[in-house]
Amino acid sequence: MTYEKTQYWERLHLEHSDSLSAVGYSEMGRGFNEATYGLRLAAAEEILRRAGCSPHTVLETAVGVGAYARLWKKLGVDGWVGVDLAQTAVEHLRARFPEATFFQADIAACDDGLHTALAGRRFDLVTAIDVLYHIVDEAEFSRALSALAESVTPDGFLLLTDVFVDSPRRIAAHVLRRPLERYEELLAEVGLVLVEREPIFAILGDPVRRSAFHAIDLGMYLVWRVLSKIVRIVPFGLRDWVGRVSARLLTPLDSLLKRAGHARGTNLELALFRKSKAHAREPLPLSLCNRPANGSLGL
Repeated sequence: MTYEKTQYWERLHLEHSDSLSAVGYSEMGRGFNEATYGLRLAAAEEILRRAGCSPHTVLETAVGVGAYARLWKKLGVDGWVGVDLAQTAVEHLRARFPEATFFQADIAACDDGLHTALAGRRFDLVTAIDVLYHIVDEAEFSRALSALAESVTPDGFLLLTDVFVDSPRRIAAHVLRRPLERYEELLAEVGLVLVEREPIFAILGDPVRRSAFHAIDLGMYLVWRVLSKIVRIVPFGLRDWVGRVSARLLTPLDSLLKRAGHARGTNLELALFRKSKAHAREPLPLSLCNRPANGSLGL
């Protein structure tokens, strides 16, 4: 499986300009993505509330079309910095949100571009929502996590998403799912510990079945397959309406399955990490490439 990330995301942002279809399920239409992004925002607000996270400054990686802007406004964020791989996305965001700061950078790149752009700034909250599992190269993944960890202020938070599978799973050319333990192992080295988890979807996102057979996994997988098939095959002019209505009709079932714990390890979740105050230190001047060969973060 091959995946050229810059071309992939630039194409999506060009084809779906300023639409959630550029950052969500692109073939499911605007209606489905608008409905399900409401669930993403609600989950993010809930996990931050439980942790007592009221950030003044936010670094949002893979900022996309600015879907979380209304949440940052609601939380009273007065310093929003966004990073995206696609220059097209950055240009659109600069026009829409002139009060914020956006720049193009690859958080996994083997250079100091991100360090230079941030100029050593630290943030109360750093987010990596729907981005790290798109970094399919393990060395690049570790570099990205290193850069994010370095950007969190002591006592600050790192919020990320994945389907926290029981073992690493490459489910598409641009998607590698990783266990939560992988994140915990790397982030523990720099004083970031898991404090909260929050499910986003049970059946309104693409499930990943666990290694051992579970009937509920099969059921959720089949519901998603039928749902996605229906939305994708309807005429284009009806797709937005069908997607929106389908998502809203299935939201109660999705919520029930999440409350019962069936989404854990099978569908998209938020994980919130907090950095210990003991890890107060000056930002590293080293290149992101200068990391130990054993795969640790090297901070």
